[in-house]
Amino acid sequence: MFRKRLSKEIEVLRCGSSDLELLDRRTGFHVSIEAEEDSHLVQGGILSEEILNFLEPLGFLSEASIPDLRKRQRPFRVQLQKEARNELLMDFLDFSKREVPFYRTKGDYDIGRISDTSDLPLLPTLQKSDLRDNFITLLADSTDVSAGLADGQFSVARTSGTTDERVQVIADLGLDRVPPDYEKVWGINFDRTPRTAVLTTPLCSATECHLGRSTMEERTKFGIVLYLNSTEDLFSASEGLIRNVAEELWQFRPEILLVNPYYLLWFAREAQRLGVDLPAIELILTSYQFTSKVQRRALKQLFGAKIYNTYTATELSGCTVGVECKNGHWHVCENHTVIEIVEPNSAMPTEGVGSILVTPVAGRVMPLIRYDVGDLGRLVDIDCDCPLSDWQCFEFHGRRKDVLDVRGTVFTTKEVDDVICEIEHIDFYRCTQVEKAKLVLDVIPSPGFSIAAREISDRVRAALSSVDEIVFRQVNRLESESSMKFRLTASVI
Repeated sequence: MFRKRLSKEIEVLRCGSSDLELLDRRTGFHVSIEAEEDSHLVQGGILSEEILNFLEPLGFLSEASIPDLRKRQRPFRVQLQKEARNELLMDFLDFSKREVPFYRTKGDYDIGRISDTSDLPLLPTLQKSDLRDNFITLLADSTDVSAGLADGQFSVARTSGTTDERVQVIADLGLDRVPPDYEKVWGINFDRTPRTAVLTTPLCSATECHLGRSTMEERTKFGIVLYLNSTEDLFSASEGLIRNVAEELWQFRPEILLVNPYYLLWFAREAQRLGVDLPAIELILTSYQFTSKVQRRALKQLFGAKIYNTYTATELSGCTVGVECKNGHWHVCENHTVIEIVEPNSAMPTEGVGSILVTPVAGRVMPLIRYDVGDLGRLVDIDCDCPLSDWQCFEFHGRRKDVLDVRGTVFTTKEVDDVICEIEHIDFYRCTQVEKAKLVLDVIPSPGFSIAAREISDRVRAALSSVDEIVFRQVNRLESESSMKFRLTASVI
């Protein structure tokens, strides 16, 4: 029987004369093979020589080590995922050209010229102003907005206005908000459908949540998502709000918190100051703005929960761009999105960082093609062994408008944060460029600690060598933008 030729770790999922499906339990690599016409994969219980020659370099016939197997199998996995990515993209582009008036009436959207993701630069880039000016014509003809809003499938979502004026879109609430096999992706195990509590700015919530304006029942969606009350002035949040959030957490008992990290950390510090106990949380997902490593470290100390980044944008109508796995790697959510990194800036210390363009291939309500989210990132070649292994990995560097251009050298928010996080006992900070080579660093330390100005100044100047002067200020509050989010880095010159 051909089974004897395979490694004992190969599981035969399906076997016929013309089709064969195998799974390598060691690496999770799945192979499905179909015979060409008039040929057979298995004859008389023996695998054909052609199939054996195909399986041998993949390690399916040997007892090799897992690192060796992953090295052998990775080129095949990369190629298969590339083909899957292209298939999703082409189906999405065909749908968009056929169903969306905006693309159907514009000659520069010649979908016939596109055969795979590498051809996307042949199409125009969508800006936020395009969404604002073409709301109706960007809706797919097959989208019944009224019915979707009535039955809860859709909702009206508005951007917070961080990078521009606020934009309205229709969000598809039926899209998965977690990655496939999410428990293994995050290394957790829930004994029921997890409940999620959301804490962010009032403008980023599905409903603009303020204390007393709506009941807990009204802010609970589908029985498993609770939007917590929030505030327009975080650092002056009332004791009543802090106690209200804590009470609702105890009543709702969520396993997951989806949060703006600024808001959760300040809320947790205030609860700590007031002696208000909080329930145990299994998983914290940060989103809505760049998550500083200093805040992540503080949240870990306060909650003891697993903490991972998620990356999306309101304009994407429910699609997710990326997610961080248990290994600390950011993966493109390729079941939702195709991303491009364009216009890398050679003045940046980190090679390959450029603007992120997003084509949310799962978005069939308000399809977007090559949408500029206003953020920076870079693709990185990492063989991650989590369940999202085949999805591309990338680094998120923050918003394009938040870079610091110090005498021609451009530093992203991530690059600055990687330096600041080396200083312990910081909860919040803002690094502002006020002159060509001068920075002002405002810091709120952790309770009971103060920060040595000389230490932090020396570290920053050593890492950002083009900086001449750093003014350090220990403060009690930071001011938000009109979106009620907080910038970690900014330039006012």
